[in-house]
Amino acid sequence: MALSYHLLFKVLLVGDPDVGRCAIFHPPAGNASVLSAMGVNFLKRQLEIDGKRIKLQIWNITGQESTQAVTPSYYHGTQGFIVAFDVTDKSSYDRILDWLLIIEQHASKRGSQKMLVANKCHCKERNRVITEKEGEALAREFGMRYVEINDLQGSDIDEVLKQLIQDILNNNGAPGKVEDGHKTNICELDTEYNGTRTGGEKESLLG
Repeated sequence: MALSYHLLFKVLLVGDPDVGRCAIFHPPAGNASVLSAMGVNFLKRQLEIDGKRIKLQIWNITGQESTQAVTPSYYHGTQGFIVAFDVTDKSSYDRILDWLLIIEQHASKRGSQKMLVANKCHCKERNRVITEKEGEALAREFGMRYVEINDLQGSDIDEVLKQLIQDILNNNGAPGKVEDGHKTNICELDTEYNGTRTGGEKESLLG
């Protein structure tokens, strides 16, 4: 059976508690579904980029009180990382370096892309403690794209995902490629979180 998408990517959303990850993660109306298991929320989204249907598995690890709380295996097989912070909370900005270090230690070295996302930019200017210039400078230092969003607007989140996927494609060509209706080097998440691909073939969910 032919698949309904051309490419599949795994994206991991990280950042301190209360930076608005849940609002970023919350699916907009249509073309999305959320599964929850073992302390992880999985958002399944489909986007179209350059005429290709892209399927995303977006992982949001719940209860992240520290970088150490995230099981290293969650990083495996991840092509895109969204590192989020709150522009009204300096401590969340200061901890970005900790998150980047953990990503460096545990992520696959080949081809993964990172994006620094400044959240809660809808707040009043007087409540903001991290400027756009500070965010841009940090992202530039570590070779990341920098984006500011309003977590109340789903269109911002769509743009973040599209830019991240475009960076992955530009850097890798087409990882997770699907040819002639068959998947290569990707894994499918089923609704029971048992690592079973449709059709019964077993494979590791974590890549």
